[in-house]
Amino acid sequence: MASPRPVRIARKPAEATVRRVVDPDEAGRRFWDAQVGAHGDFEPNRAGSGRAYRLYVMFGIALILIFVLFAALAATSPSPGVAHNTSVYAWLLVVTLVLGALGAFITILRAPRGAAFTTEGVVITDRLGRRRRWPPPPALHTKIVHRYPGGLLGLEATELVELSDDAGHSAQYLVGRGFFDRFEPTG
Repeated sequence: MASPRPVRIARKPAEATVRRVVDPDEAGRRFWDAQVGAHGDFEPNRAGSGRAYRLYVMFGIALILIFVLFAALAATSPSPGVAHNTSVYAWLLVVTLVLGALGAFITILRAPRGAAFTTEGVVITDRLGRRRRWPPPPALHTKIVHRYPGGLLGLEATELVELSDDAGHSAQYLVGRGFFDRFEPTG
């Protein structure tokens, strides 16, 4: 019978993974980097920001009206457990605030503050102040996801544009029509 002691199996040591860095300045760079500088002219995204803010204001007004409607229904409820229970109103308020935050994420945060275009690519500054560097056009692919005409929500025409690179990163931005026209669409 075999002894119950552990047996050590000799294995080949794993090779150390070496990360080769071509440019020492790029060694510590994260994908999102607040320190990324842009040397080109900064172009604000007025049309996309205007549409995002108007859409969020309309969403906020509708959300407040729905909250008031449900609070009124709870207050006039024939059930005494609902009309006088403060937790009902607290939960309505929590749900309203969560939906408001989700609406801000979907509308306002999708429209960047602007971008700086350089020969090395484009640096987009998002609504929270973070900067994201994209490569120049053969490696940068642009795709118009949706076009919005000017009107009540936006005085100017806007586009929802998806940027992607060869590394597989992608993001969608709400910008004014023609904001990325200096980069030829490739996909």
